[in-house]
Amino acid sequence: MITKRDQTILNFLEDFHIATTHQIHRVFFTDVSYRYVAKRLEYLATEGHIKRTKSTIDNCFAYYVTKKPIQIHHDIIRSELFSHLNSKYQVLQWENEYPFQNIRADAFCYVNDHGIVFPCFIEVHLSNKFDFEKYLLLSQQNDLKAVFGLNPRVIIVTDRDILIPKSGSIKFKVVGLDMSGLDSLFR
Repeated sequence: MITKRDQTILNFLEDFHIATTHQIHRVFFTDVSYRYVAKRLEYLATEGHIKRTKSTIDNCFAYYVTKKPIQIHHDIIRSELFSHLNSKYQVLQWENEYPFQNIRADAFCYVNDHGIVFPCFIEVHLSNKFDFEKYLLLSQQNDLKAVFGLNPRVIIVTDRDILIPKSGSIKFKVVGLDMSGLDSLFR
């Protein structure tokens, strides 16, 4: 039998493509043990509601709904960022694969930090060079403060060393794959 919480998890997996047991526990099951979550997800997989594969970031399973995502590692990292942001701050809105003018961010969100709501573009960066120019050009050609209420931050989740350019209207923040840097996102 599918519960309301199960349906919420299925909707989450549809939107995020894939998530690990740890991530699902962090987002939906803070009131119960990890073991219970693992058993519940195993039940959903056995009953054919979800499928599973090994996670690329930890030693647990990662779950998806219909077909295995093409960019498993990338999508798991995006789910990891969401689950950590959601536990540390108040995520008011989140949209995956967010198109805005000439860019397509991996996600866009509004995060409430102590009463200030910050708009954030999310980029999972696993290749050699991050394209800062697309965001610098976007900020030069648009009044982003008028569009979003505040000038947005670009949160780059990466395992690379990145030299952030000086920019007046848009702030770039780097978060490691281990989620280091989350504490200083809004400073």
